[in-house]
Amino acid sequence: MKAIHIVYTPMIWADRHWVGLVINLVVRLVEVFDPLTSLYNDAAVLNVKFMEMHLYGDPYPHMLGITDQNVDNLRRLYAMEVYKTLILPAYHASTSP
Repeated sequence: MKAIHIVYTPMIWADRHWVGLVINLVVRLVEVFDPLTSLYNDAAVLNVKFMEMHLYGDPYPHMLGITDQNVDNLRRLYAMEVYKTLILPAYHASTSP
């Protein structure tokens, strides 16, 4: 069994604002990813992307280089992933003989 050292999870702050948490179990450190929501129109999508980028070592375009246009594209990509993984299989399962 592989040891887990880092846990990634979203968290809703005060029932109105999403942040991303990176919990390092080895050094007992919690990092909070909280984008400036005045710059972005969807903090939940951006937090998911921040956690993904952190997992992969912050590859290009880097967290600081994300723009509103990137967030709009990410929202579309995540929506299509949800559709492909949840909606299509459920639809095809209900129409199979």
